Amino acid sequence: MKFIPAKKEFYFSGINIPTSMNELLYRRIPRLTAREKDILSLIALGIGTKQIAERLKISRSTVANHRKNMLAKTGAKTSAELVYLTTRHSTADT
Repeated sequence: MKFIPAKKEFYFSGINIPTSMNELLYRRIPRLTAREKDILSLIALGIGTKQIAERLKISRSTVANHRKNMLAKTGAKTSAELVYLTTRHSTADT
């Protein structure tokens, strides 16, 4: 799935995601897959596993597996740390 630009913000599954978050999560974290970045962007917005699964039309266990894979790839121990590390990594590239 791709973000669809609308004005200066992006919309995904009915969720308004700021352009800056799209920039950080999609263009500058090459180790994560597109689906992992989709899920990470929703995690960063504070959306829980159940709601992510419903919005992306996938199972909760699939969301959990993607989260587990992202934690392993980044070395983060929590979702909060995952968001922090990936946005810190992204801003270091600018």
